[in-house]
Amino acid sequence: MGNTNRVNYCWVAVIMALLLSLAGFFVGIEQVLGEFEEDTEYVFFIKKHMSAKLFFVDPTNCNAGCDTPLLSNLNEEKIKQFSDYCFYRYDLSSAEHCYNMLYKSND
Repeated sequence: MGNTNRVNYCWVAVIMALLLSLAGFFVGIEQVLGEFEEDTEYVFFIKKHMSAKLFFVDPTNCNAGCDTPLLSNLNEEKIKQFSDYCFYRYDLSSAEHCYNMLYKSND
């Protein structure tokens, strides 16, 4: 393999690494918690707003079969998680509107 080929492969590797790191600003991963830790699922989505944050959690998602907790029963940390999740995934700045969109329409 010649020196020119090595340089070309290095440039391709650099460009691919740059594209993958840039994609992290536009792609989010939702952690859907299951009943047990090993039941955790990961759902990819396109962010509505660019952010360096990669993983998001919807603390109201009760994938384990339990009842969906009320928004008023969440502590400040969980409400912040939910607000961030709604803003980046659905472009909703109000946690109440997001909660109603996700859970009230299912009743």
